[in-house]
Amino acid sequence: MPEEAAGHLPLDHAPLRRILTQPRVVGLLLVCFLTQAGHGPYYTFYSIHMKAYDYSLGLIGGLWALGVIAEVGVFLLMHRLVPKFGLRNLLLISLLFAVVRWLLIGLFPEHLGVMLLAQCLHAATFGVYHAAAIQLIHTYFKGKHQGWQFIQWLCLRLLWGAAHVCDRGRTESVGLPDCLVFDSR
Repeated sequence: MPEEAAGHLPLDHAPLRRILTQPRVVGLLLVCFLTQAGHGPYYTFYSIHMKAYDYSLGLIGGLWALGVIAEVGVFLLMHRLVPKFGLRNLLLISLLFAVVRWLLIGLFPEHLGVMLLAQCLHAATFGVYHAAAIQLIHTYFKGKHQGWQFIQWLCLRLLWGAAHVCDRGRTESVGLPDCLVFDSR
């Protein structure tokens, strides 16, 4: 069966170095790094932060669950959002919502309604980001570079690790609320 008929990607492709140095690819990797850096203190300290404001463990678990439900919900809507807004715009929108979310969590943790809204924003700050980033990676890396998806995944994990190490030093020196506000600037 011909490659095209099987729905496979074309075998012609640019050298990997040329792909990795394209401004759009560099920009995507930078956005991935910044998004992971923003989520680092959240994943690490959110429960501790909420407990410090006398939220019960059950309520904290419920807030986490709300974020996951919002994320799954947006995954179900991505097929409608992508044609309407485009992948690049969705990625930028996810960054904007991340700024709002980190500000809300850092500045208004004592307001349950605000925390419910902040957790719903997980749909944008991670769900939209993740779906758009993965699709852009699939778009930018063609042919035999599709086999590089494991390497790409590994690079994203390394970016997350580097972002987490950077965040760890910040959160230890300034505390979570200040770190979340710092991340949103």
